[in-house]
Amino acid sequence: MQKASVIERRRAWGLHLAEFCWTHFLTLTTSKPASPAKLQREFENVLIRRLARLAQRPIPSFFAIELGGSGLNPHLHGLVGGTDQLLDAQIKRAWKLGHAEVSVYDPARGAAFYVAKELNIDPDSYNVSRREPPRYRDLNR
Repeated sequence: MQKASVIERRRAWGLHLAEFCWTHFLTLTTSKPASPAKLQREFENVLIRRLARLAQRPIPSFFAIELGGSGLNPHLHGLVGGTDQLLDAQIKRAWKLGHAEVSVYDPARGAAFYVAKELNIDPDSYNVSRREPPRYRDLNR
C-alpha cells in the first residue's frame, strides 16, 4: 500500500471515530507477554462485559492493537462509550492483565486519530463494536 493512501485511510478512520461521543480513552498493557488475539479476547469478552455490568448498560467500543517496537508485548488503545457514570479507578480495576491508563475522552485531544495510527499495519488488530455511541451531530438536533 502506498504511503499516501495509508495516511489518507488513517485520517478517514480518525474522522469517522471523532464523530462519536466516546466517554473514555484507554491504553491497556499486559504484565506478561500476550498475543494480539489474547488482547482482543480480553478486551471484547472480559473488559467490555465487566464495564457493561458496572455501568448497567451496553458499552460501545473501538480498539486498535499496537505491536510496539519488538512486537513481543503488544498493547491496546481503545475508545469506550456509555461509561460516563464510572470512575477512572473502576475502569482501571476491571483490566486484570496488567496496567490500564484511563482518561475521560476529550475530542480536542485527538484520541480518535491516535487509535487509528496503527490500522493499516495489521488489519486484523482492530475492531469496532456493533453498537455505536451517539454521534455529536445527533445530539445537536
